[in-house]
Amino acid sequence: MPAIEWCQVGRDFVDDRGEVVRAVDGVSLAVEEGETLCLIGTSGSGKTTLLKMVNRLVVPTLGRVTVGGQDVSLADVIALRRGLGYVIQSGGLLPHLDVAANVGLLGVLEGWEAPRIEARVRALLELVNLSPETFAHRRPAELSGGERQRVGVARALVLDPPVLLMDEPFGALDPLTRADLRREFAGLKRAVDKTIVLVTHDLAEAFALGDRMALLDGGRLAQVGTASDLRERPADDFVRRFLEAHFGEPSHG
Repeated sequence: MPAIEWCQVGRDFVDDRGEVVRAVDGVSLAVEEGETLCLIGTSGSGKTTLLKMVNRLVVPTLGRVTVGGQDVSLADVIALRRGLGYVIQSGGLLPHLDVAANVGLLGVLEGWEAPRIEARVRALLELVNLSPETFAHRRPAELSGGERQRVGVARALVLDPPVLLMDEPFGALDPLTRADLRREFAGLKRAVDKTIVLVTHDLAEAFALGDRMALLDGGRLAQVGTASDLRERPADDFVRRFLEAHFGEPSHG
């Protein structure tokens, strides 16, 4: 059974002119347990819309999405979201709470005792390479972009969810910090053993971090496969041009 599955999903929006736009169009896709799938494509291709269907921040107009075999539309939305780690650009931290309170917030909402929350926060800060002694009582405004993003990842892991959803997690960072976090994330993947769906517009990042890539074009699935599949066996001219635009060399196939 796939960890996540989109079954012929579609999503319509109404644009500023009052016209209906199909942002996602008949996508069927599965993510296996423990796999990292990167959703890639041009701006407006439907990557984030597809991701947000998993935690019901976006509801499909057509089709259905399952997590662990359960239709998410039938799940309690609070329980669903607490069972899914979610990381967005810039960490999405609450500015009035310090780092420890941000990371431990879901533990508080779950009714955990204070010692359990403190121990979990400390372990997760160490996991993302932030010293608890140095960072636990800092506010988000006192952190660099990379530090905020590390805290966001720690917060997403606090309830030990089986699935981690990441929406352009490194997109707002400078190139050097982005490269550092990309390397750290590769190690983190091995440590936490999660099913991960990661949205990125950076093909090199997807190739470095993903087990497979799903390339979207105009809301439709252009190709799904490994980095070598896309490089050596591009499905069509769009896939070839997309790879050439990122790597500056013709793809095979």
